[in-house]
Amino acid sequence: MPPEVVRLPAQDLPWRPLSPAAVFALFDGVAFPWWIAGGYAIERAVGRALREHGDIDVLVFHRDQAAIRAHLKDWDCWMADPPGSLRPWPVGEDLPASVHDVWCRSTPDDPWALQLMVDRAKDGQWVSRRDPWVGRPVAELGDDHWLVPEVPLFYKAKEPRPRDHQDFNEVLSLLTSDQCQWLGDAIRAAYGVGNGWLDCLERFSLFRDALPPELFARMQVLVRDCAWPVSAIPAVIEACRGAGLINLGGDLQVKGPRGRWESPHVGVWIFEPEFSAPDPDAQVEAAARAALRKFTSVSAEDMWAGASQYPFLEELSDPLEDHLLFSWVARRPTTGSLVRKSSDLRTMMPRDKLDTEKAAAVVALGYPAVEPVIEEMLQWMQDINWPVAQIFQPFLATIGAPLVPYIRTIFETDDHIWKLWVLEGVIGPSADLRAIFHPEIERFASAPTSDEQAEGLDEVAQNVLALGRP
Repeated sequence: MPPEVVRLPAQDLPWRPLSPAAVFALFDGVAFPWWIAGGYAIERAVGRALREHGDIDVLVFHRDQAAIRAHLKDWDCWMADPPGSLRPWPVGEDLPASVHDVWCRSTPDDPWALQLMVDRAKDGQWVSRRDPWVGRPVAELGDDHWLVPEVPLFYKAKEPRPRDHQDFNEVLSLLTSDQCQWLGDAIRAAYGVGNGWLDCLERFSLFRDALPPELFARMQVLVRDCAWPVSAIPAVIEACRGAGLINLGGDLQVKGPRGRWESPHVGVWIFEPEFSAPDPDAQVEAAARAALRKFTSVSAEDMWAGASQYPFLEELSDPLEDHLLFSWVARRPTTGSLVRKSSDLRTMMPRDKLDTEKAAAVVALGYPAVEPVIEEMLQWMQDINWPVAQIFQPFLATIGAPLVPYIRTIFETDDHIWKLWVLEGVIGPSADLRAIFHPEIERFASAPTSDEQAEGLDEVAQNVLALGRP
């Protein structure tokens, strides 16, 4: 008789998670290692609560499964096997190698109370279940049974939800240079160079080294951008010049009523021809001069006009400046051509969101020549405000049906902003894609989830439907 299987969705399986204190009491004195992970580990690093939690995660090792199940012998434990379904984990049964999550409750009649994240360890090294090349010494996973924050951030980076972006923003300023380096390397290895957090990690590290403490303290992290009060940008430009960084520009950011920052497309961008020079110092100086000239040419009236498209600003009781920031981007100088001939298309892909020259060179190859990097090109569509995305978007919209499997994968994620930009910029202009994805577009328009609606996905879907039904 096959094992009993309980099908998700999870809303049919209620949770009442243990508190961290209860988890410590539950595992007090055990011989196997364990760490509280997930959002609670982020809060531990930040030093305050960020939100209510629907579950609690504990990282353990597959090698310790017998001791873990024996310790929880009186608990009702179910393994996610296959992912998306649950089946019982009886005492004495081995966990299959494919199982990475176990749900636990004190009795079959109680809500779920604990989720075990089952990873592997070998020769003193933790090995991520997401990618065998991602790991670190077990001794560096955290003290006092709290997982170091960069590890849960790595797991959250795959398909970040709004609360994951919040966790990233809250904890980033607390990470050391080594932690930022590990997180960036792990994300790049497991998820690819198009992951939206990579740009922010790189810029954050640059600014931390380049800016004086008082200016760095005024910086805010906005999901994918580093930003300051508008009045601080000239000082940021000068600090980047002094640190030998090339100023590349930025744009106005407006804080909406739900706390989400958006760009009204009032920006200042400095492109390579404006600072092209063989000498790195000359590149730095030319870029800084162009940045200051362009930024000072954008009047306060231009900025307020850009912000005025958000009617809620007129109803604010707190100062308008509290709802406006200006993002900024800089990088180290480079030498030689930005685009090099190579048989490996991936070496031709953009290095950052301002690398429009490489993006244009890839587009010039045409389809199907770019087929091996289609997935990476679509990753750049996570934010249409990126200059690279604006190069890729019209080209991707011409490809049509070959994009279907890649877009279906995007629609299965919880990155609703990414879905929005793909829907509006890639599917919308393509009659073929509108016809193929008509059921999904109808669902977004008429029955969005609360998170999809909060990001405006329903409105974009309605606009795409208005372009013409198949």
